[in-house]
Amino acid sequence: MCGSNPAKRVAHYLLRLESISSLPCHFSRRFAFGVTSDDGVLDGFSGRHYLYRTRRAKLSSFRKAMIRQHSSQTIPPADSLPSDIIAFPAEVDEVDKHPSRASAKPLHHGVLAILRDLIIHNELAPGKRLNERVLCERLKVSRTPLREALKVLSHEGLVELLPNRGARVVKLTPEDVRHLFEILGALESLAGRLACQHITEAEMCEIKAVHYHMQAQFIRCDLPDYFRDNQEIHKRIVAAARNPVLITMYENLNCRLLRARYLASQTDRDRWATAMREHELIIDALSRRCADELAELLQQHLNHKYEAVCRHL
Repeated sequence: MCGSNPAKRVAHYLLRLESISSLPCHFSRRFAFGVTSDDGVLDGFSGRHYLYRTRRAKLSSFRKAMIRQHSSQTIPPADSLPSDIIAFPAEVDEVDKHPSRASAKPLHHGVLAILRDLIIHNELAPGKRLNERVLCERLKVSRTPLREALKVLSHEGLVELLPNRGARVVKLTPEDVRHLFEILGALESLAGRLACQHITEAEMCEIKAVHYHMQAQFIRCDLPDYFRDNQEIHKRIVAAARNPVLITMYENLNCRLLRARYLASQTDRDRWATAMREHELIIDALSRRCADELAELLQQHLNHKYEAVCRHL
């Protein structure tokens, strides 16, 4: 029918096979066995087997085409899109499908924060032995996250681990407090000088926002939130120095003095008001980028805090 041209014969067979494979399933199962070519090329094949292979091949080709189409679709850079169009990623990672699972922190982080607050607020007094069973019942946790938290607190200098005897809250001596404040004052002065060089306007606005919030806590006489904002301001100034070594040293030393600084603010209301005025001067010097003035103000601020702490040791 197609002569001796091989290309025409192959095309003829493909057309016939395509028409058969597109028949309904019940029709193809009944009549596919009788399909043969003019020269007997298909005589040795089962019709059902042929339809199965044909459909599998079509499915495979369809999948490959979809994969090529999906991989060829790329999202242009966000800079090249109009301003009113938001570019979304083409695929969502497995982590993004479960944001709560991805953002969940280890259990001992929550235990650590609670224990740190208990020590700072003097609910766990200096020198007090820490009973693991009592703390586990109070915090509703097992001993594993509790022990992990105690290790971190030991590294911060708030807890002392006793071999085979548990742990106890560290008790600072007057000499310890003096040595810590001396180094802390030098670090904050240096951080103030560097912050005047590196701080951005956005960071400056954030520090001012925390300062205004701290003023509101001072008016409400809310010492815990006031103290938290106070520490946040100092941390942001140190972070603006852009010196990771300085930041690490400051955090390690400051943790050991948090309890003493908190108690001094709690018992000395006059010092609380004085600290507010000193903070206003610090924020003003930082906003004007006056490095020498800011360094001097931070050093004086720490000296006055040391004097208040010494009165209540």
